[in-house]
Amino acid sequence: MQIGQLTRRYNDTELSKFTSVLMGTRISLPPLKTKDDYLAWRSEVVLLFQPLMLDAITYDGERYDSRMGYMQPKYADWYSMGKGVAFSALSVSLSLELRVTFKVEELHDQVKAPSLLWGRITAHFEAVDGVNPEYIRRELMNGLLKPDETVAKYVDDVEQLVRRLRQANSEMAEYAHASLPLSNTLNVFGEMAQQHTVWCSKNDRSTLKLSEAMQRLRSAEQARDQVKRLQTSAVAPKRQAAQANHVNIGQKNKAR
Repeated sequence: MQIGQLTRRYNDTELSKFTSVLMGTRISLPPLKTKDDYLAWRSEVVLLFQPLMLDAITYDGERYDSRMGYMQPKYADWYSMGKGVAFSALSVSLSLELRVTFKVEELHDQVKAPSLLWGRITAHFEAVDGVNPEYIRRELMNGLLKPDETVAKYVDDVEQLVRRLRQANSEMAEYAHASLPLSNTLNVFGEMAQQHTVWCSKNDRSTLKLSEAMQRLRSAEQARDQVKRLQTSAVAPKRQAAQANHVNIGQKNKAR
């Protein structure tokens, strides 16, 4: 029986039966380490699992019905068991290096774990010249400005990732390139990032120019640095006064 062959709606007896079958199922796939292994590995996977891009791996065209899972625990058990069999088969076949690359541990408890892992594997091995544009996009999306990082360095890092994306034959529109650093500075320039979100909701974001975004970033950095300087200059006289007072007290104590 190919994993995934089950009727659309079922009674508890049927669900228990198929869950028991899955519980004893161990699927072995060829080891996957390099691109040379990939074609044979992929052929084996699509023979064992439903090949709808393996988006519905182990459960045919079925998408998890959370309401049914709540009302019918046997359904949730079957679904979870099928997901576990598929995810285990995929992850065990990977080399240790690839498990780290695809962040397998992070996916383990997710409902869509098998299809997410399948997507990462295929994107990696089917990328042009071994460069996976989806990973580069993920780096861009997750690249937040750090509190101790200058805008110049952050912008340069973003530029390098965009160049790598183009080298991988994937493009990023100027407005998307411009919008990313504005959104990803929320932890440092919270007010500016919020203003950008509001602006996007009221305007056509495709009109945003990279030069305009860079100007906003630099202005936010200058404003932050100015506040820091003012705070430092305000604290300095108080510190000096406190030090002078401490010295005076010490001198008075010696005089006694």
